[in-house]
Parts: sequence; structure tokens; C-alpha cells
Amino acid sequence: MFRRFLIPILFYPLALTADPLPSLAGEDQFGQPCALSADTRLLLFSHDKAGSHLAMEAIERLWPDGDAPMQLVVDTRDVPGWVMSWFMLPKLRRHNTPLCLDQQGVMTQALSPDEGQVLLIGLDNLNIEKRAGFTVVDALTEALERIPGA
Repeated sequence: MFRRFLIPILFYPLALTADPLPSLAGEDQFGQPCALSADTRLLLFSHDKAGSHLAMEAIERLWPDGDAPMQLVVDTRDVPGWVMSWFMLPKLRRHNTPLCLDQQGVMTQALSPDEGQVLLIGLDNLNIEKRAGFTVVDALTEALERIPGA
């Protein structure tokens, strides 16, 4: 009987090594709560203005209509409110790509990308399967082109 309890206890730390995605906290460009489903396979994540421009340029190259098959998460905690409402939101609303505006930087702290870097995160049932950082738009564009279904 003791073995039935000992075996799960011994393997419990291995169960904790999975890398689940931190929950999204924020709204999309239309003011709706961000949502990821188990069907979400790709996330692009930018920490700062340079990373956001890099991500948007790659998306616009591959999907000029703005209908990229991924979720883009943008850290907006350092953006003044008036800049967000007057400039950023009107521009972002022209894109059909699902966005999440991370206003508290929750995912930034959890995933900790470098300055000017875009993280491309592959998901499997909301667990991080692959993770790659990019600082050059051509490299990011090539990586996105190689992804099946993207």
C-alpha cells in the first residue's frame, strides 16, 4: 500500500517540468478580453516598440490582409494612454490578426524576451513546444514561412 503513494510522489517533480503558457491578461485591439484556445498553435510576442514593429512588418509581408493565423501579444505597459488611444489602437484595428495588448506586462515577465526581440512560440494544447527569438525581420519572415499551416 505504501508503494501506491510513494511512486506518485517520486514522479511528481517530473510532472511540474511541463512549460505551460502563462494566462493572457489584457484586451485585444477591439476591447474584448484576450483568449487562447487549445487550437492556438502560434504566438508572436513582442516586449517593446522595436519588437512590435519587427513582428508587424513580418506579418504584413506574409499576410497583407492582416489575417495571420496566429496570436500576436504586445506589451503595452510603457505606452502612455493618450498614445494608445490616439495612435496605436486605430492602426491596430485595421488588422484582422488576433492581438493581445498586455497592459500589465504579465507575459513579458513570464517569458522575458530581450530588447528588440520577437519571440515565436509554438504551442501544443497551450503548452510551449518550441521557442525562438528573432531580431531581424528577414529571419522572422523565413521562420514563419516554414511553419506548416501558417
